[in-house]
Amino acid sequence: MFLTEYFFAWLFICVTLGIAIAAEALSSMLFANDSKPLARMARLRLPITRLSSLYREKILLPDTAVTLLLYGPILAFAALLPVCAAIPFFTFTPILSNGADLLQIIQFFLLSDVLMVIVFYSLSSPASSLRARKQISNTVRLVMSVVLFFVMLAAYADVVGSVSDVFSISTLSSAVASAASLPLYLGVVLFLFVIFSQLPHSEDCSVVLLDADELPEFRGLPRFLSEIWSLFRSFVIVALVVNIIFPTSSFTAGPAVKSVPWLSQIALFVSFWFTAIIVRVTVVPLCWKLYDKLTDYLPPVLSDKIVWILTAAASSMILIGIIVVSAENAAY
Repeated sequence: MFLTEYFFAWLFICVTLGIAIAAEALSSMLFANDSKPLARMARLRLPITRLSSLYREKILLPDTAVTLLLYGPILAFAALLPVCAAIPFFTFTPILSNGADLLQIIQFFLLSDVLMVIVFYSLSSPASSLRARKQISNTVRLVMSVVLFFVMLAAYADVVGSVSDVFSISTLSSAVASAASLPLYLGVVLFLFVIFSQLPHSEDCSVVLLDADELPEFRGLPRFLSEIWSLFRSFVIVALVVNIIFPTSSFTAGPAVKSVPWLSQIALFVSFWFTAIIVRVTVVPLCWKLYDKLTDYLPPVLSDKIVWILTAAASSMILIGIIVVSAENAAY
Protein backbone atom coordinates (compact mmCIF):
# COMPACT_ATOMS: atom_id res chain seq x y z
CA MET A 1 0.00 0.00 0.00
CA PHE A 2 2.86 2.37 0.86
CA LEU A 3 4.62 1.79 -2.47
CA THR A 4 1.29 2.13 -4.30
CA GLU A 5 0.76 5.56 -2.75
CA TYR A 6 4.17 6.70 -3.97
CA PHE A 7 3.58 5.26 -7.43
CA PHE A 8 0.30 7.14 -7.85
CA ALA A 9 1.89 10.27 -6.39
CA TRP A 10 4.59 10.20 -9.09
CA LEU A 11 1.99 9.38 -11.73
CA PHE A 12 -0.19 12.34 -10.73
CA ILE A 13 2.84 14.63 -10.65
CA CYS A 14 3.66 13.70 -14.25
CA VAL A 15 0.02 14.17 -15.21
CA THR A 16 0.00 17.54 -13.45
CA LEU A 17 2.96 18.73 -15.51
CA GLY A 18 1.05 17.78 -18.65
CA ILE A 19 -2.07 19.56 -17.34
CA ALA A 20 0.01 22.65 -16.57
CA ILE A 21 1.34 22.75 -20.15
CA ALA A 22 -2.18 22.23 -21.55
CA ALA A 23 -3.55 25.01 -19.35
CA GLU A 24 -0.72 27.24 -20.53
CA ALA A 25 -1.68 26.55 -24.15
CA LEU A 26 -5.36 27.33 -23.51
CA SER A 27 -4.47 30.55 -21.72
CA SER A 28 -2.23 31.62 -24.61
CA MET A 29 -5.07 31.00 -27.05
CA LEU A 30 -7.78 32.79 -25.05
CA PHE A 31 -5.73 35.89 -24.31
CA ALA A 32 -4.01 36.23 -27.68
CA ASN A 33 -3.93 39.75 -29.10
CA ASP A 34 -4.73 38.44 -32.58
CA SER A 35 -8.48 38.29 -33.29
CA LYS A 36 -8.19 35.79 -36.17
CA PRO A 37 -9.45 32.31 -35.19
CA LEU A 38 -6.65 30.48 -37.03
CA ALA A 39 -4.00 32.64 -35.37
CA ARG A 40 -5.54 31.92 -31.97
CA MET A 41 -5.61 28.19 -32.64
CA ALA A 42 -1.96 28.34 -33.68
CA ARG A 43 -1.10 29.68 -30.22
CA LEU A 44 -2.13 26.34 -28.76
CA ARG A 45 1.24 25.06 -29.93
CA LEU A 46 3.14 28.03 -28.50
CA PRO A 47 4.17 26.52 -25.09
CA ILE A 48 5.31 23.24 -26.67
CA THR A 49 7.14 25.09 -29.46
CA ARG A 50 8.89 27.40 -27.01
CA LEU A 51 9.91 24.60 -24.66
CA SER A 52 11.05 22.30 -27.45
CA SER A 53 13.18 25.05 -29.00
CA LEU A 54 14.86 25.64 -25.64
CA TYR A 55 15.45 21.91 -25.25
CA ARG A 56 17.07 21.59 -28.68
CA GLU A 57 19.42 24.52 -28.16
CA LYS A 58 23.06 23.82 -27.44
CA ILE A 59 24.04 24.43 -23.82
CA LEU A 60 25.55 27.88 -23.55
CA LEU A 61 26.93 29.22 -20.28
CA PRO A 62 29.31 32.05 -19.36
CA ASP A 63 32.92 31.14 -18.78
CA THR A 64 32.48 32.28 -15.17
CA ALA A 65 29.51 29.97 -14.53
CA VAL A 66 29.72 27.44 -11.70
CA THR A 67 29.11 23.77 -12.50
CA LEU A 68 26.31 23.66 -9.94
CA LEU A 69 24.24 25.60 -12.45
CA LEU A 70 23.73 22.46 -14.52
CA TYR A 71 22.00 20.69 -11.62
CA GLY A 72 20.29 23.63 -9.93
CA PRO A 73 17.04 23.65 -11.98
CA ILE A 74 16.59 19.91 -11.41
CA LEU A 75 17.04 20.34 -7.65
CA ALA A 76 14.61 23.29 -7.64
CA PHE A 77 12.04 21.17 -9.49
CA ALA A 78 12.60 18.24 -7.09
CA ALA A 79 11.93 20.54 -4.11
CA LEU A 80 8.39 21.07 -5.44
CA LEU A 81 7.55 17.36 -5.42
CA PRO A 82 6.93 17.15 -1.63
CA VAL A 83 4.44 20.01 -2.06
CA CYS A 84 2.50 17.82 -4.48
CA ALA A 85 2.65 14.95 -2.00
CA ALA A 86 0.90 17.14 0.59
CA ILE A 87 -2.09 18.03 -1.62
CA PRO A 88 -4.85 15.42 -1.13
CA PHE A 89 -6.08 15.53 -4.71
CA PHE A 90 -2.69 14.44 -6.02
CA THR A 91 -2.96 11.04 -4.33
CA PHE A 92 -6.31 10.87 -2.44
CA THR A 93 -4.08 9.84 0.48
CA PRO A 94 -1.52 12.64 0.98
CA ILE A 95 1.93 11.33 1.89
CA LEU A 96 2.75 14.41 4.00
CA SER A 97 -0.41 13.98 6.05
CA ASN A 98 0.00 15.65 9.41
CA GLY A 99 -1.03 18.82 11.21
CA ALA A 100 1.94 20.85 9.98
CA ASP A 101 1.64 20.14 6.25
CA LEU A 102 1.15 23.80 5.29
CA LEU A 103 4.33 24.74 7.14
CA GLN A 104 6.13 21.99 5.25
CA ILE A 105 4.73 23.32 1.99
CA ILE A 106 6.10 26.80 2.68
CA GLN A 107 9.50 25.35 3.59
CA PHE A 108 9.75 23.39 0.34
CA PHE A 109 8.56 26.36 -1.71
CA LEU A 110 11.26 28.49 -0.13
CA LEU A 111 13.87 25.79 -0.72
CA SER A 112 12.86 25.55 -4.38
CA ASP A 113 13.06 29.32 -4.89
CA VAL A 114 16.38 29.58 -3.06
CA LEU A 115 17.83 26.91 -5.33
CA MET A 116 16.71 28.87 -8.39
CA VAL A 117 18.26 32.06 -6.98
CA ILE A 118 21.52 30.11 -6.56
CA VAL A 119 21.25 29.10 -10.22
CA PHE A 120 21.16 32.76 -11.30
CA TYR A 121 24.02 33.71 -9.00
CA SER A 122 26.01 30.74 -10.34
CA LEU A 123 26.14 32.42 -13.74
CA SER A 124 28.47 34.97 -12.11
CA SER A 125 27.63 37.85 -14.43
CA PRO A 126 26.26 41.34 -13.64
CA ALA A 127 23.02 40.60 -15.52
CA SER A 128 22.49 37.31 -13.72
CA SER A 129 23.12 38.92 -10.32
CA LEU A 130 20.48 41.52 -11.15
CA ARG A 131 18.08 38.73 -12.18
CA ALA A 132 18.81 36.88 -8.94
CA ARG A 133 17.92 39.96 -6.88
CA LYS A 134 14.71 40.30 -8.90
CA GLN A 135 13.89 36.66 -8.18
CA ILE A 136 14.47 37.21 -4.47
CA SER A 137 12.10 40.18 -4.51
CA ASN A 138 9.43 38.17 -6.35
CA THR A 139 9.84 35.25 -3.96
CA VAL A 140 9.48 37.44 -0.89
CA ARG A 141 6.29 39.04 -2.22
CA LEU A 142 4.72 35.75 -3.23
CA VAL A 143 5.71 33.69 -0.19
CA MET A 144 4.78 36.41 2.30
CA SER A 145 1.34 36.81 0.73
CA VAL A 146 0.80 33.02 0.84
CA VAL A 147 2.03 32.80 4.44
CA LEU A 148 -0.22 35.65 5.58
CA PHE A 149 -3.14 34.04 3.75
CA PHE A 150 -2.54 30.80 5.66
CA VAL A 151 -2.02 32.58 8.98
CA MET A 152 -5.20 34.66 8.72
CA LEU A 153 -7.28 31.63 7.75
CA ALA A 154 -5.71 29.66 10.63
CA ALA A 155 -6.66 32.48 13.03
CA TYR A 156 -10.22 32.40 11.73
CA ALA A 157 -10.36 28.59 12.06
CA ASP A 158 -9.12 28.85 15.64
CA VAL A 159 -11.89 31.33 16.48
CA VAL A 160 -14.82 29.49 14.89
CA GLY A 161 -13.93 26.06 16.27
CA SER A 162 -11.64 24.20 18.62
CA VAL A 163 -8.98 22.67 16.38
CA SER A 164 -5.57 21.34 17.30
CA ASP A 165 -3.96 21.52 13.86
CA VAL A 166 -4.79 24.97 12.54
CA PHE A 167 -2.16 24.79 9.78
CA SER A 168 -3.45 21.62 8.11
CA ILE A 169 -5.00 21.92 4.65
CA SER A 170 -8.28 20.35 5.78
CA THR A 171 -8.64 22.88 8.63
CA LEU A 172 -8.18 25.89 6.35
CA SER A 173 -10.51 24.39 3.75
CA SER A 174 -13.18 23.91 6.40
CA ALA A 175 -12.67 27.49 7.57
CA VAL A 176 -13.29 28.86 4.07
CA ALA A 177 -16.28 26.54 3.56
CA SER A 178 -17.88 27.65 6.85
CA ALA A 179 -17.20 31.36 6.32
CA ALA A 180 -20.26 33.46 7.08
CA SER A 181 -18.87 36.97 6.96
CA LEU A 182 -18.68 39.34 3.99
CA PRO A 183 -15.33 40.90 5.11
CA LEU A 184 -13.84 37.40 5.26
CA TYR A 185 -14.96 36.65 1.70
CA LEU A 186 -13.55 39.97 0.48
CA GLY A 187 -10.26 39.28 2.26
CA VAL A 188 -9.97 35.82 0.66
CA VAL A 189 -10.70 37.25 -2.82
CA LEU A 190 -8.12 40.00 -2.32
CA PHE A 191 -5.52 37.47 -1.16
CA LEU A 192 -6.19 35.34 -4.25
CA PHE A 193 -5.68 38.39 -6.46
CA VAL A 194 -2.36 39.19 -4.80
CA ILE A 195 -1.08 35.60 -4.95
CA PHE A 196 -2.07 34.97 -8.56
CA SER A 197 -0.80 38.35 -9.76
CA GLN A 198 2.70 37.57 -8.46
CA LEU A 199 3.17 34.46 -10.57
CA PRO A 200 5.80 35.14 -13.28
CA HIS A 201 4.28 36.01 -16.64
CA SER A 202 4.79 37.82 -19.91
CA GLU A 203 2.62 40.43 -21.62
CA ASP A 204 0.73 37.76 -23.58
CA CYS A 205 -0.35 36.02 -20.34
CA SER A 206 2.14 33.17 -20.49
CA VAL A 207 4.14 31.77 -17.58
CA VAL A 208 7.65 32.87 -18.50
CA LEU A 209 10.54 32.93 -16.06
CA LEU A 210 12.98 34.64 -18.45
CA ASP A 211 12.10 36.80 -21.44
CA ALA A 212 13.59 35.80 -24.80
CA ASP A 213 16.20 38.58 -24.68
CA GLU A 214 17.01 38.09 -20.99
CA LEU A 215 20.29 36.36 -20.06
CA PRO A 216 21.24 35.40 -23.65
CA GLU A 217 24.34 33.63 -22.28
CA PHE A 218 22.07 31.14 -20.47
CA ARG A 219 20.85 28.64 -23.07
CA GLY A 220 20.10 24.98 -23.62
CA LEU A 221 18.94 22.34 -21.16
CA PRO A 222 19.47 24.39 -17.93
CA ARG A 223 17.24 27.19 -19.28
CA PHE A 224 14.68 24.63 -20.48
CA LEU A 225 14.54 23.05 -17.01
CA SER A 226 14.25 26.51 -15.42
CA GLU A 227 11.19 27.28 -17.57
CA ILE A 228 9.66 23.87 -16.74
CA TRP A 229 10.24 24.65 -13.06
CA SER A 230 8.52 28.02 -13.35
CA LEU A 231 5.53 26.58 -15.22
CA PHE A 232 5.12 23.68 -12.78
CA ARG A 233 5.60 25.93 -9.74
CA SER A 234 2.92 28.35 -10.90
CA PHE A 235 0.39 25.58 -11.51
CA VAL A 236 1.12 23.88 -8.18
CA ILE A 237 0.48 27.18 -6.38
CA VAL A 238 -2.83 27.51 -8.24
CA ALA A 239 -3.73 23.90 -7.35
CA LEU A 240 -2.84 24.46 -3.68
CA VAL A 241 -4.97 27.60 -3.42
CA VAL A 242 -7.87 25.95 -5.27
CA ASN A 243 -7.61 22.98 -2.89
CA ILE A 244 -8.13 25.33 0.05
CA ILE A 245 -11.10 27.20 -1.42
CA PHE A 246 -12.57 24.21 -3.28
CA PRO A 247 -16.16 23.54 -2.05
CA THR A 248 -15.40 19.87 -1.42
CA SER A 249 -11.93 20.33 0.04
CA SER A 250 -13.07 18.55 3.18
CA PHE A 251 -12.89 15.34 1.13
CA THR A 252 -11.92 12.45 3.34
CA ALA A 253 -8.22 11.61 3.29
CA GLY A 254 -6.05 9.07 5.04
CA PRO A 255 -7.26 5.60 6.07
CA ALA A 256 -10.91 6.74 6.07
CA VAL A 257 -10.72 7.22 2.30
CA LYS A 258 -11.56 3.52 1.90
CA SER A 259 -15.11 4.27 3.08
CA VAL A 260 -15.66 6.77 0.25
CA PRO A 261 -17.22 5.20 -2.87
CA TRP A 262 -14.94 5.12 -5.89
CA LEU A 263 -17.43 7.03 -8.00
CA SER A 264 -17.39 9.85 -5.45
CA GLN A 265 -13.59 9.84 -5.39
CA ILE A 266 -13.41 10.04 -9.19
CA ALA A 267 -16.05 12.78 -9.34
CA LEU A 268 -14.19 14.85 -6.74
CA PHE A 269 -10.85 14.28 -8.46
CA VAL A 270 -12.15 15.34 -11.88
CA SER A 271 -14.10 18.32 -10.57
CA PHE A 272 -11.11 19.57 -8.58
CA TRP A 273 -8.71 19.45 -11.52
CA PHE A 274 -11.32 20.94 -13.83
CA THR A 275 -11.66 23.84 -11.38
CA ALA A 276 -7.87 24.22 -11.16
CA ILE A 277 -7.60 24.39 -14.96
CA ILE A 278 -10.43 26.94 -15.22
CA VAL A 279 -8.78 29.11 -12.55
CA ARG A 280 -5.39 28.90 -14.28
CA VAL A 281 -6.79 29.60 -17.75
CA THR A 282 -9.18 32.45 -16.84
CA VAL A 283 -8.77 33.85 -13.33
CA VAL A 284 -4.96 33.97 -13.21
CA PRO A 285 -4.52 35.87 -16.52
CA LEU A 286 -7.24 38.33 -15.49
CA CYS A 287 -5.35 38.96 -12.24
CA TRP A 288 -2.18 39.56 -14.27
CA LYS A 289 -3.87 42.06 -16.57
CA LEU A 290 -5.59 43.89 -13.70
CA TYR A 291 -2.38 44.05 -11.68
CA ASP A 292 -0.36 45.34 -14.64
CA LYS A 293 -2.95 48.06 -15.35
CA LEU A 294 -3.03 48.97 -11.67
CA THR A 295 0.74 49.40 -11.49
CA ASP A 296 0.71 51.43 -14.72
CA TYR A 297 -1.85 53.90 -13.39
CA LEU A 298 -0.32 54.31 -9.94
CA PRO A 299 2.70 56.55 -9.30
CA PRO A 300 6.02 54.67 -8.92
CA VAL A 301 6.07 55.24 -5.17
CA LEU A 302 2.79 53.33 -4.75
CA SER A 303 3.24 50.78 -7.54
CA ASP A 304 6.40 49.44 -5.85
CA LYS A 305 4.45 48.86 -2.63
CA ILE A 306 1.07 47.84 -4.05
CA VAL A 307 1.55 44.16 -3.12
CA TRP A 308 2.14 45.05 0.54
CA ILE A 309 -0.78 47.50 0.54
CA LEU A 310 -3.15 44.90 -0.90
CA THR A 311 -1.84 42.20 1.43
CA ALA A 312 -2.40 44.47 4.45
CA ALA A 313 -5.91 45.28 3.19
CA ALA A 314 -6.74 41.58 2.75
CA SER A 315 -5.42 40.74 6.22
CA SER A 316 -7.48 43.58 7.68
CA MET A 317 -10.62 42.28 5.95
CA ILE A 318 -10.18 38.80 7.41
CA LEU A 319 -9.38 40.31 10.81
CA ILE A 320 -12.64 42.28 10.67
CA GLY A 321 -14.43 39.05 9.76
CA ILE A 322 -12.87 37.35 12.79
CA ILE A 323 -14.04 40.18 15.05
CA VAL A 324 -17.57 39.99 13.61
CA VAL A 325 -17.75 36.22 14.11
CA SER A 326 -16.33 36.53 17.65
CA ALA A 327 -18.95 39.15 18.51
CA GLU A 328 -21.73 36.92 17.15
CA ASN A 329 -20.46 33.95 19.12
CA ALA A 330 -20.24 36.05 22.28
CA ALA A 331 -23.84 37.19 21.77
CA TYR A 332 -25.00 33.60 21.90
